[in-house]
Amino acid sequence: KARPSLEIPRVLTAADGTDMVTLKGNDGAPHFLRVYSFLKGETVEALGTDFVEGLKVGHFVGKLGKALSGFHHPSAHQNIVWNLLAAENLRHETPCFSDPARRRLVEVAWDIYMRHGQPGLRQQRSQVIHNDLTQANLMADPDHPGGIGGALDFGDATFAPLILDPVISAVKLAEGHSQPIDFCAELFAGFAAEYALDATEVELLFPVMMGRIALTQTIQAWRERHVPDKAGELAGYMDAALGNLE
Repeated sequence: KARPSLEIPRVLTAADGTDMVTLKGNDGAPHFLRVYSFLKGETVEALGTDFVEGLKVGHFVGKLGKALSGFHHPSAHQNIVWNLLAAENLRHETPCFSDPARRRLVEVAWDIYMRHGQPGLRQQRSQVIHNDLTQANLMADPDHPGGIGGALDFGDATFAPLILDPVISAVKLAEGHSQPIDFCAELFAGFAAEYALDATEVELLFPVMMGRIALTQTIQAWRERHVPDKAGELAGYMDAALGNLE
């Protein structure tokens, strides 16, 4: 409601005005159904990250952050594994890495984040954020090449420091990008043009990026060791992210 022009899935109501209906499956068990509006276009993942421009991605992420700034919900303080503020719990899982070289790189990233990112991050302004604005959840704008037309999947939304949304987008969309550093710089500039960052937040961007990369890599290593059935979900991104660390 704060920014109706933003393209996000909107819950459609049933004929009786409710936003969820119960259907009985073939097995007789009840199933809950909710229908969302359709977003046109394709995901950035389908088209490739070189298809979008960092500045335009940043503008979209900033507009969405501004729209969410006044939103509150009692369930927003969910405890999820992707919470960087609780990252020390996962840092101890680096023995899960089977490749010593990969483990060393990730431990350096952890060290940078824990020393220079996490202490300051806890003091920054926080709000409800999307928390997963990745290439899989950002829709390329079919009418404006290089831009973002919408965002999907608010399932990881949580109350957290504001800068995590642009950090997550920068880290993820820079994976495999031909010019990752320039792309990230442009994305942060676009975000700041829509939602101004103060000097302390700007200083935290790099160490927090290191923390997000370390978090993702460690979650993947843990899955490879303990739940290999789920390891495939992130596997395709690991080498590109590690290349950016190198």
